[in-house]
Amino acid sequence: MRLGDVRFGEDYDVIANLGGIMVYVEVKSSAPSEVDDRQLAMFFERAQELTPEIAILMVDTESDLEAVGFFKRVEDVMAEAIIPNSPHPDLPLDSRIFRPDREHPGIRYGRRRHYICNSEPRILTQLQRCVRNFHREVRDVVELGVEQLDFVAAAERLAVRQRAT
Repeated sequence: MRLGDVRFGEDYDVIANLGGIMVYVEVKSSAPSEVDDRQLAMFFERAQELTPEIAILMVDTESDLEAVGFFKRVEDVMAEAIIPNSPHPDLPLDSRIFRPDREHPGIRYGRRRHYICNSEPRILTQLQRCVRNFHREVRDVVELGVEQLDFVAAAERLAVRQRAT
């Protein structure tokens, strides 16, 4: 789907209405190691602009996203965007920006109702698990003072630091 008059969100993979709940799904068909930080940042930017109740980043792979370091990379991009905008940048970030779903450890969820998962055992199963987790853990949580973050600049800062090391 293409939307106009949006800064980063002109290309959305899936936007769905599930009983009045807007769900945005971004699907990456590349191997987890080939999904770069800028692609992660663009997912966060599109979700920020669209403001769905649920935003799901699904990597179409059977790989364990924890084992290949994908969840850590996602958290690094999110943390890099949060820290400069924090009223208390010296305070340590919560060690788990994205928490594992206690019933399905291959799914992580966190800030701004974002979900990260692979497609194992099946795409539909994983999407259902994310929606169930949303209803069980997240739906009634109110996020106060959610500021606009610049995820693209955060990904660029990470890239500069990585090249320097």
